Amino acid sequence: MVPAEELAEARGRFGQLAEIIRPPRVLAGIPAKMQVSIYKLFAVTLPFETVAYVDADAIFCAPAPELWETEPGQWNVIEDGARSLASTVPEVMAAEFARQFPGIGEKKAFNGGVFALKPAEWGELPEQYERVLVVGGYRTYHPIFDQAMMNAMVQPRVKWLPFAFNVHNLFDRHIPRDARVIHYAAGLCKPWDARYPRHEPQYHYWLKYGLNETRPWPLFKSRLLVAAVTPKRLLGRAIRHWKERRGGTDVRSRWDVPLRAQA
Repeated sequence: MVPAEELAEARGRFGQLAEIIRPPRVLAGIPAKMQVSIYKLFAVTLPFETVAYVDADAIFCAPAPELWETEPGQWNVIEDGARSLASTVPEVMAAEFARQFPGIGEKKAFNGGVFALKPAEWGELPEQYERVLVVGGYRTYHPIFDQAMMNAMVQPRVKWLPFAFNVHNLFDRHIPRDARVIHYAAGLCKPWDARYPRHEPQYHYWLKYGLNETRPWPLFKSRLLVAAVTPKRLLGRAIRHWKERRGGTDVRSRWDVPLRAQA
């Protein structure tokens, strides 16, 4: 789903690889340049029994049929790496959010980059989102606010799937062996950027599953680089976690900055 003015270009680039459609309408209360960040709400307009939404900066590295196995009235979701729902709210909207949803800030949050639902059960989701924004009286809008708002609207009607279905916070979390989806979220750059550190394990996944590299030598060289830098990487992660425990705030790798720092 892309803006109408980008439709022709997107269809030309993707060809038969994907069906590219335009959003049904403009969402009220969302600035024009941020509309694309909330197109996920229109997943409920797709003509399927179950729809899984996956951010464009995520890749599948194994089959994940369980993602589509939703329970009646529930979303399938994966816990976010943030320490609480409140910590996912952009600073510029935190006061209004706290007033509108008192007492839920300490709940755990699901990550808005991967979820699944039955459209027939959530057909009013875009309209509900618009109404909640109006009631909250927000003075501004931030492009990452959708995650906090969806949590407030949907919880507790969720089914929590294992971390393997949305492996994110990649510079601060271990990638499980049974990873299904690798999500390159929140960082300062993405693996297709030349600046991305190629000694990180997640780059190997990008090489293998994003670029579909099958030659043994490039894959082996990638693994070798990861192994060579692992002691330094783990030490840096341990120091960040130690500082976080002492200071009480998120202290992440410079490549995986906390959401609140982006406000």
